[in-house]
Amino acid sequence: MAWQPWSNNGHRNGPSDSLAGAGGVPEPIHLPPFQGELSVRCEEIRRIAADNTLVLEDILALNQELAVIEDKIHMLTNQTIPRHRADNEREYRDIIQGGMKLEEEMHALEPIKEEVLHLSSEKMELEGLCKELSVKVQSLYSELEQTQFEKRQIPGMRAELQGLQEEIFRARVAYEAEKRAKVVLLEQRQAIERDFINMKIEAQRLQAELEKRRSGVLRYHAFGSYCNR
Repeated sequence: MAWQPWSNNGHRNGPSDSLAGAGGVPEPIHLPPFQGELSVRCEEIRRIAADNTLVLEDILALNQELAVIEDKIHMLTNQTIPRHRADNEREYRDIIQGGMKLEEEMHALEPIKEEVLHLSSEKMELEGLCKELSVKVQSLYSELEQTQFEKRQIPGMRAELQGLQEEIFRARVAYEAEKRAKVVLLEQRQAIERDFINMKIEAQRLQAELEKRRSGVLRYHAFGSYCNR
């Protein structure tokens, strides 16, 4: 049996058309029973051999692909990986150097950090002082408003004070006038009392004189009546 070359799909074609009849259909072969079984076995062997050939061809193709992959791996191992390793080492060095530089800068910033902490503390103190001053300013504003309110009341208070002063002046004038009137009345009273006393003394004197005269008249009448006897 003649086999055709490999087809485009990677598998062998079937038997050639020489075993086919004029119509393209293989003619039946009449064989004895053991020859038919042998023919079946041979056919299975050929099929297995064909399958093995296909497997071998697949293995060869895989070997070729594996060789290509190995070449790529070799290229990566000899070129890409060292380059990446060198790049990584350079990056690591840069990172380490950057870390060392950053550490140096951090050490250099320690005084600034202390100054910042000091300034932060002063800021907190100033904020507290600012709040305290704000409270005081608010209190002063309240006092200022009260003072302004009282200042607005000053004209009225002045007018009221002036009215009180005028009233006190009038009261003082009235008091002085009343005082002078009392002095005059006291003088008049004292004069009246003196006049009354003088009049009383005069009345007593006159009464005594009158009594004296009456007693003299009585003695005269008594003496005359006695003489007439």
